[in-house]
Amino acid sequence: MRHGLRTYLSAGRIDYKKLRKIDPEAARRAVIGYLKTSGHHISRTGAVFGINRTNLLHYQKGQRG
Repeated sequence: MRHGLRTYLSAGRIDYKKLRKIDPEAARRAVIGYLKTSGHHISRTGAVFGINRTNLLHYQKGQRG
């Protein structure tokens, strides 16, 4: 890999709204888990789950407190 270029695995899309209807706690754990594994990359996590950055910031804040 050349300096400055990053490669990412192509990520699929997770239907967050459907998952939340089935099990809200599982949806929350999935988002928090993805945030941890992505190095807390909020924009990428939002794109994968189809939710906005504001909600992800709330997840992070809730996780810390």
